[in-house]
Amino acid sequence: MISIEIFISCGDEVDDLRNVGNDVLRRLDHMLTNEMNLGEVVVRNWDFRLDAPRVVDPGHLATRSLRMVEKSNALVAIFGAELPIITQQEIRRVCEMRRDGLDVEVFVFVDHALRTPEQAQFFAELANDYAQQIVYAQYQTELEFQAGLFTALTPFVLRRSGLSYSPPAVAA
Repeated sequence: MISIEIFISCGDEVDDLRNVGNDVLRRLDHMLTNEMNLGEVVVRNWDFRLDAPRVVDPGHLATRSLRMVEKSNALVAIFGAELPIITQQEIRRVCEMRRDGLDVEVFVFVDHALRTPEQAQFFAELANDYAQQIVYAQYQTELEFQAGLFTALTPFVLRRSGLSYSPPAVAA
């Protein structure tokens, strides 16, 4: 069995897009299992909203999510106008993992209308601290985000599962 773990991170302001992202993952998994007959490939993600309630020590709110990031093959980060601290920590952790030679991807989505100088500064810091440039996808609507995520994740999932896809040849 090939398990592909994809972690979705965002702030409360765009939490509805986390739901869209979870739906995209569910549909990718369905496509692999039921349309492509690849039941040995599973797409999963951890959603903190489904965890049992717990108490954590002050300053350790991100500990569990950072552990889950370390178990993931990819991180999907979604930004509106806010720049959530935990999402920043999760992206930094993925950049550390990549710097250390681990095969993990990061897919960043930024609402075009809500881009901020703080986001630009954060991406510049990542480039400086980890020598990795974040090339993000822009979205303005839920549908654009959904399409962009599906477009980014489909080839990623196929590669991670060891499959390649070539469209059928078009007769001339």
